[in-house]
This record gives sequence, C-alpha cells and structure tokens, in this order.
Amino acid sequence: MELLSGRATTRRIHKNTILLCQGDTPHHVSIVKSGCVKVYRVGPNGDEQIAGFKTAGDIFPECWVFGHSSNTMYYYESTEESDILTVSREAFLELLEKHPAQKDKYFNYMIKSYTGLMIQISALEQSYAVDKILMILYYMMVRHSIERKPGEFWVLMKLRQSTIAGLTGLTRETVTTEMGKLKRQGVVKYDMKSFVIYKNALKDKLGEEAFLEIQFSNVPV
Repeated sequence: MELLSGRATTRRIHKNTILLCQGDTPHHVSIVKSGCVKVYRVGPNGDEQIAGFKTAGDIFPECWVFGHSSNTMYYYESTEESDILTVSREAFLELLEKHPAQKDKYFNYMIKSYTGLMIQISALEQSYAVDKILMILYYMMVRHSIERKPGEFWVLMKLRQSTIAGLTGLTRETVTTEMGKLKRQGVVKYDMKSFVIYKNALKDKLGEEAFLEIQFSNVPV
C-alpha cells in the first residue's frame, strides 16, 4: 500500500456501517487494510442474500473499478471495526500500469476471486447440508484465510454460524449440528476469538476431485 502513499486516505470504519448501497455510483476504489466487509443484495421481499466478503487486501467494487459497470451491484457493509483505504480509480489504474509486478499480483487476485465465486456456486448446488458447509469452508480457506502453520488456515474474519447459514441457505440449527460434527472430526476448530480450518481433514472430506491446491494470496497494494 506504500505505493499509493500521498494519494490515498485511510478511514476507520465502525461495525455495521454501510459503505455502498446497491445501485450507488462509487467515487473511489476501496481497499480493505483490516477488518471485514460483507457483500450482499436485498431481494424483492427484503431478504438479505450474501454474495461474499472482503477481507485484508481485497478491493471493491471490482466491476466499477475495471469499467464493467457504472453502478454497484451490491451493498457493502462492515461486519466489524475496519480500516479502509480509499483512492481515486485513476490513481489506482495508473499504479497498475506503472508497476507491472503489481498488475500481475492483481491479476492473480482476480483469478482467486473468480475461483472463490465458483466454489460458492458449487456449495449451493450440493444436495446435502454437510456438503454445502464443507464447500463454504473451502471457500473461506481459499479466499479469507492465512496459513499460520502448515495445513492450518486461520480465517481472517469473525466467522459465525449465522454467516455460514446465510451463505448456504441452511437453517442456523442445521449449521450448528453439522459444524459440531466437523469440529469433533478435526476439520475445524473455533471459539469466540478464532476459526481454524485444517486443510488435510477438509481435503479428505471433499475428495481429490473437488479440492484444488490454490496458491494465491490476498495482495494489498
């Protein structure tokens, strides 16, 4: 992020702050330095449909940043106290043009984002509750975690069971039951402060065909 020094501003955002509304015209690129931003739509009946999350190193709104849309498709709301760096789209795109290595990193970032989206779609296509949850855990491992020890992926956001329910369409009671089983089986470990996913145990549950070795990491500017 030091490459944007002097051209960007960092803001401390309180929990449950709406940064952009569905249909808004953005005025700058936002980059998450710390914390978490929920991305969602509101359906015709007023129901919230979670599309994903933004954690450290993520940018938004991508479609507007890269000129594919003049408005935002989603709501962006902080789920915890977060630090958000903002910079003009012109300055951000200029950075990518002047620094090819940074451009390559963001190309990898976009591939990772796309991979995460495909995993989310796959989760919704599963027939059984446990398989839906396993795919969401895989999504979290790929998109929103860091490997602190070999095979141990620590999720970068406060992952609650209500969040998993929102991503899978399952009831919170079903998620609680299935997550308890996965915890006892050594796939995950969690408490009020942390959430850890064990890659090898998750891989055994998903099977070789469903599990890809993703090497990308979030890349802050």
